[in-house]
Amino acid sequence: MVNGEVNMHSENRLLRTASRQPVQVTPAQLYEVLMHRNLDGEESAERLYVTSKWTGHERVPNGELHVHVKVLCESSSTTEHMVLHANEDSITIEISMDLLYDIERLNDTIHQVLAHISPLRCHQICWQSFLLARSGTNDYRADMPQECHDVEPTTSVTYLRHMKEYAVKKHPLGSELVVETELNEDMEEGFVTLSAIDLAKNDTKPRMKSFSTTSSNGTFHLPLAPDAVYAAQYQYTKVKPFHFTQREHFLIETTSTNTSKRSNPLIDANFHTENRTRNGSAPLPVPLVTLSRGNAYANRAVHLHLGPFCENKERSTRILDSAVNSYTINLTQAICTQNANATYCEREKHYTKCSPILCYSTSVVVDGDEYPSDVHCFNVTQHFSLESSAARCTRTFLALLTFILLAI
Repeated sequence: MVNGEVNMHSENRLLRTASRQPVQVTPAQLYEVLMHRNLDGEESAERLYVTSKWTGHERVPNGELHVHVKVLCESSSTTEHMVLHANEDSITIEISMDLLYDIERLNDTIHQVLAHISPLRCHQICWQSFLLARSGTNDYRADMPQECHDVEPTTSVTYLRHMKEYAVKKHPLGSELVVETELNEDMEEGFVTLSAIDLAKNDTKPRMKSFSTTSSNGTFHLPLAPDAVYAAQYQYTKVKPFHFTQREHFLIETTSTNTSKRSNPLIDANFHTENRTRNGSAPLPVPLVTLSRGNAYANRAVHLHLGPFCENKERSTRILDSAVNSYTINLTQAICTQNANATYCEREKHYTKCSPILCYSTSVVVDGDEYPSDVHCFNVTQHFSLESSAARCTRTFLALLTFILLAI
């Protein structure tokens, strides 16, 4: 009683009475909270767990172990609440967080890598625990100090599946994309997904097929429609010992069912001539090739990648779209260095030697990803005659003379 007033204070605390045994057990020794990466005997380089468990057979009668787990991140934090009851042995939760992967290549021949895995933003885990016992309408608790642990980075070594090659194969029932892969392990947990978008169609819904690598022989097939150009994707996802995803993009073409030709090529090469006056002399035919975007792909911007050719010593890229859908190349130098007396060549002019082989590739961007094609090459001299004007006139005269003699 103070100044005539009665003041009362009440607290409910969970206490451990002295044991008759020589060794006494404190409340903190009844349970254990630990952070770990091993679950059911399997060590994980990515997953992180917090487990609360009773350390022995002795439990708090009608009691519970409460653990508040806080994940501390750079600009935020999250809290998980665990409750372990007296009739349970343990309880485990998984801590979810974004991870940063740094892949180090150990051996490119066998595609062996070392992954350095570290938390991206969350670097510490703390927990506050207390024992709680209920008797009637009262709760009794014993609080333990907060415990904090840093989330340490991990490493893991594994082999990655390697895409050896891809090809379009034709069979009586149609065409298919065939992808060959190799792996320096007997088996793995993972997936391969093949997809292909028909570039002539406005919709972007792809043909798609997924495979489990656990039961695969390393060869994957995707059926394709005939006479089409596809933006194809190979996606490989490894699940263990850590998650790894790799994508390869490429352009592929299928031919018509009954022929080896393509009705709708992505690039149409048209070899032609155009008469032009050179240095004030009589017009000469100029050999040209015009590379045009196929009519079926008016909704696509096609990137035309040209290799070095004659006076153009560097690689170059032209974009064929609705504004400019073709590109023309002068082939005079390539032809006249093979035969300076050809119809297309100026007399007494020296042409710098260059190869008649013209090479190009293409690529198309779909949803931000670039899909490149294989390189296509052709010999331009196979599309134009290398005969001189005099030789052509002689051949024409002899043919006419033979016709007259046969008529007589």
